Amino acid sequence: MPRLNAIDPKEATGKAKELLDGVKAKIGMVPNLMRTFANSPAALEGYLNFTGIGVGHCQGDLFAQFSVEQSAAKRR
Repeated sequence: MPRLNAIDPKEATGKAKELLDGVKAKIGMVPNLMRTFANSPAALEGYLNFTGIGVGHCQGDLFAQFSVEQSAAKRR
């Protein structure tokens, strides 16, 4: 028995539903990892922001931002 259940996007509510719907719209499916992260919408939002998938207002790409900041630091 799993300790955390994967959230079915059709049964999700609130912020989790908003994020899962956004993932489905963006990549065409909702992977099990993201369904499991939906138990904590804050964790799911952080993961989406970190990976650059971004949904809704979390459209950032941490890796791209880090690269830009590193390039700027090298020029100083």
